[in-house]
Amino acid sequence: MKFLFDQEKHVYTLDGLVLPGVTTVEKDLYDFTGIKPEVLKMKAEWGTKVHTAVTLYLEDNLDESSLSDPQANVLNQFKLFMGNEGAQFKDHWKTAVCELPMFHKKLKYAGKQDIVLDPAIIDLKSRPYNHLTDDVQLEAYDHLCRSYLGSEPKKHFVLSLFEDHYTFTPCRDYKQAWSKFRLMLDHYWAKQEYNNKIKIWKGAK
Repeated sequence: MKFLFDQEKHVYTLDGLVLPGVTTVEKDLYDFTGIKPEVLKMKAEWGTKVHTAVTLYLEDNLDESSLSDPQANVLNQFKLFMGNEGAQFKDHWKTAVCELPMFHKKLKYAGKQDIVLDPAIIDLKSRPYNHLTDDVQLEAYDHLCRSYLGSEPKKHFVLSLFEDHYTFTPCRDYKQAWSKFRLMLDHYWAKQEYNNKIKIWKGAK
């Protein structure tokens, strides 16, 4: 199997087949009504900067002098987390897997987890924990790890990072989260099959 991830377009392919990312599958759970596109873009760019800074920090490859003041403030909150709740994972940080594209061999979906430790998956957010979306996302990531890495089930946490504080929240709805994701994934592929048939029928005229 040839698995590729196009970073610029954020597209996953497996032997030429475009795989949906986890957030694409669960997109119907999000409601951005009333939020201007430029605001969404700005928040997405900020989230990317936070993720990058934390990843480079964990890889011991971050030039902290290159960070803006807001980025440095957020990184300081991550360091506080590392000294507090993060200390429970102290034996696992050196082997942490960050931002690794993965795919599920059987169910044909993909994604990139922010931080994968032997006992836990930690998803970084620049917003508060959302029970509806985050539990589904982390459960889908867990199954990716089981398929791609052959790992055992993990605990799921959301680490929300802000300039002046952070929150570290355990996800609580494991069983229902997976059934919700499977329903949305089945819907995604059924819709793809429907659209392909429509294209074929139109081309047959």
